[in-house]
Amino acid sequence: MPDTLAIAGTRYQVEILRRTRRGRDAVSLVMANHNALDLARAAIESIRKWTTIPYELWVVDNFSDPDVVSYLKAQPDLNLILNSTPVGGWTWRKWHGVPLWSPPDRMTWSRISGGGSICNGVALEMAARVIETDTVFVMHNDVLVRSGWLEFLCAKLTDRVRGAAVSRDPSRVHAMHQSGFLFDFTLFQPLGMTFLPQVPRYDPGDLVTVRLREAGYDYYVCQNTFNHPETVAWIDDAGLRAMYCDRVFDEDRRVIYLHLGRGTPKTAGTYRQEGKTSLPEWLRYAARSLDEQPSPPVPSEQGTA
Repeated sequence: MPDTLAIAGTRYQVEILRRTRRGRDAVSLVMANHNALDLARAAIESIRKWTTIPYELWVVDNFSDPDVVSYLKAQPDLNLILNSTPVGGWTWRKWHGVPLWSPPDRMTWSRISGGGSICNGVALEMAARVIETDTVFVMHNDVLVRSGWLEFLCAKLTDRVRGAAVSRDPSRVHAMHQSGFLFDFTLFQPLGMTFLPQVPRYDPGDLVTVRLREAGYDYYVCQNTFNHPETVAWIDDAGLRAMYCDRVFDEDRRVIYLHLGRGTPKTAGTYRQEGKTSLPEWLRYAARSLDEQPSPPVPSEQGTA
């Protein structure tokens, strides 16, 4: 029977399938998804290949087409939250307490101001209701991970440093970017964190960073080509160096994480900006990455921020 989750005054019909439990010391990896089956599959396969420490992979799917849901249900190692309630009919002003209703056939989530952010935030907030681990990594579905990625990020967490991000948002509050960040989930409720956006001031997940700052905690941000374009010179692989996407480095300047950007619109065919990495190019690289051999292990001792 479907469950009901109430998020920001709206009740969502969901099916929760928990197939994997690794204990509190594992890391919950949380990926929000809407359709974009090829992207999600590539991200999932990269996580399976390159993640060596205990983890639970949660995919929160927002009202995707039946073939996407069928694929996700067929993966026995995935924990799933399948939301069948569309996010539609409201503008972002609802989040400030002012409901502006439009009939669903005229106002779908993709046409709402901030609709993608709302969908993403709702998905992550659903996961926050059911996660059992002490550490959480949230991500987009248009990412690929590489050897040593999670070990490196986990090693950055200390008593003082409670978050580790692949990049920093250059606008708004300069928060850990929701394309990928790890944080101490035991602080989520005590510090009053939420994944919900407050468009246009806060994007999904921004308030995790804000609450960490307010409580006097620090967070680590990796070197990456998004915040520091000059670091592209660190990449030896000519094909990877030529790609237009965010590439994230460990302290040995190895690429450990990639974020395509605008992945769902690219899948839907609504984003065709010249010069950007296309979906076929991304998937070709993803396939090549799965054939690579693991790099030497990253030292397990704690790092410094």
